[in-house]
Amino acid sequence: MRQTTMTLILLLFLMGCVSQSPEIFLGDATCALPCWYGLTPGKTTVAESQTILKSLPFVSSASIETITLQGVTSIRWSFTGGAIGNGILVFDKDQRIQEIRLRTTGLHLGTVIDSFGSPNSVWADYFPGERIHYGLSLYYPHQGVVVTTDDQPNSDPSKGMERITRDLQVSLVQFYAPMSAEAFLRDIENRSPENVNYILNHLQPWPGFGDNVIDIESP
Repeated sequence: MRQTTMTLILLLFLMGCVSQSPEIFLGDATCALPCWYGLTPGKTTVAESQTILKSLPFVSSASIETITLQGVTSIRWSFTGGAIGNGILVFDKDQRIQEIRLRTTGLHLGTVIDSFGSPNSVWADYFPGERIHYGLSLYYPHQGVVVTTDDQPNSDPSKGMERITRDLQVSLVQFYAPMSAEAFLRDIENRSPENVNYILNHLQPWPGFGDNVIDIESP
């Protein structure tokens, strides 16, 4: 009886940790991608961003923090209400948004595909260990969006293939001025030339949902 009660409490706790409005992470229809609720990479300034964030009901105003470190300005915040996660705006040298980075909870890959459509390309990788990390990075270069999943694999990754399901957990959504995947990896994520080339050489077309549909990589 005690074990059953503890299990029920744990399930209720986990249910409470899932965002009730995951679509918040994908933006609304009032502005075209890569705009997110009026915040537009390459256009919106620091001052404008502060005003917009304070007006959004799912952003905790008390959590908004503007930081300048080594000449780079960023604004960080936590979500509240129907969304669980946090966000950060990174600004370029002209003090305009370079990247919108949203850490998400409760957002599934199926919802992303329904909203954004099929990505141009996908990078799949996994890292063996006590908890196998299986990740997909979905690239939408023309819209200025990258979506990353972080979930347990749905099959044995040692076989070299993986299934893609609608319920894969999305961990990160990034918005930036439209550019190639190469430019994004180099200029936004500041990856090394070797790492950029590695990812570009392992990009795959979007295979759709299904069993054993995509090759996965282990570094």
